Amino acid sequence: MDFSSSSKAASCLVKRLQQAGTSSSLLLPAAQLLSSTLMAKPSFMPEDVEAPVQTLLLGASNEAKRWDCLCVGLLVCNDAIARMAPAPALSPAIRETLYSIIARHLEHDEPRVRGLVAKTLGLLCTLPAVGTDAYVHFQAQLWASVDSQLVRRATETRPTNLGALRDIPLDDVTGWRALETSLLALQAVVEGCGPELVRQGLLSSNDWLDKAVYAAAAHTNRYVREAAMKMVHVLVEHCFSDTNEELLPLPSLAVVAAEGLADAWPQVVHAAACATRSLLAAAQMAGNEDIFDVLLPPLCQSRYYVPEGVQVHAQETWVALFATARGKAGSGRETVARYVGEMVEYHCYAVTHGRSHFARVAACYALKELAAKLEGEVVQPFAERMLATVLPCLEDRHWEVRSAGCVTLAQLFENFPGVVVGKEEKVVGSCFARLEDESWSIREEAAWVLAALARFGGEENGIQSQLAARLMTSLEAVRAQPVQTKEEQLKLYNDPQAHTGRPTLGCCGGEVAQPASAAVHGHSDTPSSSPCRYKAQPWEVSEGALYLFRELCAEDVRPGGKEGVFAETYLPMLAELGRLQHFADADRLRQSLWRVLPDAMQKLGKSVLKRHLELFTPALLDALASPLVSPLTRHNAVKCLEELSRQIGPSIFLGRLSEEERGLYLRHASFSSSLLYPSAVAVGEVVPAAMRQSRPSVVGM
Repeated sequence: MDFSSSSKAASCLVKRLQQAGTSSSLLLPAAQLLSSTLMAKPSFMPEDVEAPVQTLLLGASNEAKRWDCLCVGLLVCNDAIARMAPAPALSPAIRETLYSIIARHLEHDEPRVRGLVAKTLGLLCTLPAVGTDAYVHFQAQLWASVDSQLVRRATETRPTNLGALRDIPLDDVTGWRALETSLLALQAVVEGCGPELVRQGLLSSNDWLDKAVYAAAAHTNRYVREAAMKMVHVLVEHCFSDTNEELLPLPSLAVVAAEGLADAWPQVVHAAACATRSLLAAAQMAGNEDIFDVLLPPLCQSRYYVPEGVQVHAQETWVALFATARGKAGSGRETVARYVGEMVEYHCYAVTHGRSHFARVAACYALKELAAKLEGEVVQPFAERMLATVLPCLEDRHWEVRSAGCVTLAQLFENFPGVVVGKEEKVVGSCFARLEDESWSIREEAAWVLAALARFGGEENGIQSQLAARLMTSLEAVRAQPVQTKEEQLKLYNDPQAHTGRPTLGCCGGEVAQPASAAVHGHSDTPSSSPCRYKAQPWEVSEGALYLFRELCAEDVRPGGKEGVFAETYLPMLAELGRLQHFADADRLRQSLWRVLPDAMQKLGKSVLKRHLELFTPALLDALASPLVSPLTRHNAVKCLEELSRQIGPSIFLGRLSEEERGLYLRHASFSSSLLYPSAVAVGEVVPAAMRQSRPSVVGM
């Protein structure tokens, strides 16, 4: 069924009824009449479709009990009512029919029918001739539906049409009968009636807040929690005013929204973000900042939430709240500094007890932002707490959390170098482990952290000598890589026995969490309970050393201080890596080498490049000529040659090549003609790796 428009839905219904060969003499003619009417008159009114719609609604309920006829009839009615609003009246016949359908199908087995019933009730409330009368008419039935379904037996099951021999046990993500749609019907009533509910005394806190907000927000089912967050949003948006603050207490609703922002499910978090925007706008309107300490920390953290919908919505809320420095709040930076204690406490708790890896990633980046953007004396008292919280993230089973932890640690060491005093061994050990991570980007980020440590510690604490020793052993590790062909690698990948007993990986990254009875509102998979258990291959250890080598080429962290001695020691070892071809992943190792080499040479200087260029050009040119290398390896080799040519000078570079090598290079170079003329080459700076951002900067603070 296509429910994108009334006319498409009616056409689909005609086809379904014809294919089904229904025995009813009324449904098919009514559907055909409705379809032709909608095609002839796109801007239809209720009186144009009243007869066929009534036939479909009543016929489907009384005779065939077809959910598709109910859906089409309700969809057409909803479109017609939306067009006529705020017309003075609805015909008594169609009104009674709709009342009958709502009463009968509020708890229909098909969720699409229940959703359209809820929307129909809300649209009826928008009509001046109906208004709150529709809610009063169904009030008892709505709240009885909510009361009867808030609690469900643990042994309850639902039937299945998939051929299973027994019913399926209900879990925390399965629809909770009609509870969610009953709450959505109440939400539609609030949107339709608005402040009139308050004026007529129909907004009772015992029902609306205790059941539809507080109880629903603490519910096991995520769809019910999402409906509760939407209820907070519409109540504040449509019913809150300065005169009814006792009826809709903002502090209590803010606690509910903050709990929703910490939920494990992104859909619940997004609904809570919408509620948070409404609550903050209402608080600003009332000139009350009492809820800022509750909502600002989770809102600030949500600006880095991994699912983009939540991230963008939170950023827009932050800009709207602080960009123009309205009210008493001032700028975002000043407000965050005012609540820095609450911010650090919330983010640290989210890192260690986050209900999903999305929350832990966002919390790490929020802590990084505090260290980077606030004044040092404001954050200094919390620096040690931040370090102790973020360091275990390097062992998290989700690669995104490990990545965020590395970036945050690098920022902490840059802004607060003294925080690592006495903890060097633990920090260095954790970072060394991440140099052997299964993800190449985390191996690179671990090198950033070690470089930041070296800048602080220097030779005084022996960090530079540790890094030099580790660099030597890691570069040599690839010699232990077993010989393996591509065919042998493919056979290993497809061997079931090779993967039996290995950790199961989830679609969102990282190992799948084991069921935890203590999990609340989703899974609880903290870093300490589920460490990363990957054992790197020897070539991956050497690749991690490449990133460390690039960072140690910088003059302020270079072991020994002299670039000549450092280059003579390690550059021949790098050249050897470029010549290795005895294992299937040698291409991937060369790709990383060609990415790293230009930045390293830029830091070591032109004189070092001139002395050691010939070590690398044979392997680079072989990558251009060989038909066996991958396109990505060839591309990285070309880019590496171009950058080395720019650093040493195009004329000097081409002069170092033989005529055959020069022709091979120029055939692959992106701008071969400009390389012949140094004046045409645009000279640009190479951005140091430690200054690169692993995530886009967030607007606002």
